[in-house]
Amino acid sequence: MDREHFANANYLLKAKAKLADKIIKLPGVDAENLPVRNSLLGIVPQGKVFLSDAVAEFLFAVDDASKEAGHEIPFLLFGKTQGQNVIIDNYVSSGVSERTEARFSELNSYLQDFISKSNKDGTDVVVHGHSHPKTGNYYTNFSLGDMKAYMQFRKDNRVFDNNNICLISCLVADGNFNFLFYDGNDYYKFNDVYERMPSGELKRLNCYRSPDVIINRDREY
Repeated sequence: MDREHFANANYLLKAKAKLADKIIKLPGVDAENLPVRNSLLGIVPQGKVFLSDAVAEFLFAVDDASKEAGHEIPFLLFGKTQGQNVIIDNYVSSGVSERTEARFSELNSYLQDFISKSNKDGTDVVVHGHSHPKTGNYYTNFSLGDMKAYMQFRKDNRVFDNNNICLISCLVADGNFNFLFYDGNDYYKFNDVYERMPSGELKRLNCYRSPDVIINRDREY
């Protein structure tokens, strides 16, 4: 096993250990694709995410394109934090989609440019995001592989692991905008996401709206 594969396996084991009681165990499904229960994730206290209208429009477009292609689409969002609030006003996507895994290599130059210009005082934020196509019963849930990738992205970039720049994850799936924060120990969801309209009014967007589906023998509930 080469160093990269070893690191991937190591991060997967770490994520699995941290989320052991939150994973939906499905027979015949490999660990990377096991869904994580939205309902059991912690909550960022008083945490809110505010999207500019341009960013919200972009995320809706990503969601539509992902449904049409049946692929995952990676993207990065950029903004600021104010206390427990996250304000997002910029985005970038390579437009490249993958059937089962979002790849971020083509976005690295944009990430490094943002990092180089950041004050690195903890107030800047990067959102590591991707979409899920409407496939199966758990497409609105983060997978264990998603959680591993988020953990690995944080650990592999010192500015995030040292909290010089805040790192958040986002899953776009079927009109849900699920934002998530990992503090190095556990995962916490944002229950309030808003689009800030050009008029200044706030429009609440869906997040974590789809309940966990539990499979019991031949029926789902």
